[in-house]
Amino acid sequence: MKELKKVEDMKSQELSVIRLKLELNIENADMEVLKKYGKVQTGITREVLAPANINLHALHYVIQKVFGWQNSHLHHFSLPDEKFRELTQNSFIKWADYCGVYFRFPTSDFKDIYWDDDYDESVSWEAWLRRKYTGPYQYYGYSEHFMEARAAVSYFIANNTLLRVAPSFSEWVNMSEKEKAELQAHPRVKKITEATCDEIGRGFVEEGGLDELLERLKVTEVLGKEAKADQLGALIADANKRFEENDTKAYDEYDYWQKMCKLNGTALPLTNEIIYEYDYGDGWEVKVTLVDEYFTDKQTPVFKNGKVIDGELRDQILMVILKQCPLCIALDGLPVLDDVGGIGGYCEMLAGIHREGSDHFDYDDPEETRAWARMHGWTGRMRRADKLL
Repeated sequence: MKELKKVEDMKSQELSVIRLKLELNIENADMEVLKKYGKVQTGITREVLAPANINLHALHYVIQKVFGWQNSHLHHFSLPDEKFRELTQNSFIKWADYCGVYFRFPTSDFKDIYWDDDYDESVSWEAWLRRKYTGPYQYYGYSEHFMEARAAVSYFIANNTLLRVAPSFSEWVNMSEKEKAELQAHPRVKKITEATCDEIGRGFVEEGGLDELLERLKVTEVLGKEAKADQLGALIADANKRFEENDTKAYDEYDYWQKMCKLNGTALPLTNEIIYEYDYGDGWEVKVTLVDEYFTDKQTPVFKNGKVIDGELRDQILMVILKQCPLCIALDGLPVLDDVGGIGGYCEMLAGIHREGSDHFDYDDPEETRAWARMHGWTGRMRRADKLL
């Protein structure tokens, strides 16, 4: 009877909060400088509790806040490269099945992708940003809807049965002048049904890659226990049926957004980690890892793997549920900042401020460098984790 009651109790539980580790890529950093002046122990990391229904778009703003950026450059989320290739088998036609379910169709319409670039100077930057990662979570980006993305890729396939396939940069560099001349005179042509993601992707350099995840997706629709092949097959079959049976011109009607949301469907987790890239010039990269999942029931005790959680962590989880707002619970390293030149430039800035030399900053006048950094929101002071969000 005890075991039966335990099973019934677990059935009544629902996923309420997730724990994420956000790890900045510091592969090319000067670790001596980071440890000496950046208050880094092992890396620049943050651990965050977030409502389980948070979407990737809201997570973008969480990442911006906890790492010290100010939302002033382009960004995207993607699967790790090996997971992307495993899922798509580097086939464009197979990728097309997942377009609108996981991936956005490449577009240069950044106003659409960043539809909520709506900062109002009548409120503080902090208050505006907090609204972006506090629930309820919605994302209105036009091209993010399943039906719109599917319509775009279907149109592309129908109008590009044959494609001119360009060589990769490495292939071009290794070609002889004779081979280059021959290729220009007789371009490679391939059926779109046989094209790879790499070949198609090279034609979308300015619009974004095929690997960019839809930001309307909940984090838990991407991160979690990996879906099996048969589950993904059923998911795609349902998506194909949904597209065929519904009117892609529904956007002409007044209730477009509600209709499109109903047709978006759901997705299944693919991996335990994804990659967030920000400011393609500076090249910031954050690995987002799902660390834990926490469940609650109607009586609001908190569970992990069926075991009740007490103490400070329980209180933190319940606060996230109550406020529908993420909470940072652990950190390592000072925040970074925009337009500093990536992790390498950040290390140079730290060294310059402390008069140890820098190629890009005037270390003879560290106060001027500090003033410049303050304009970007950087203070050089470590804040408590629970005060970051």
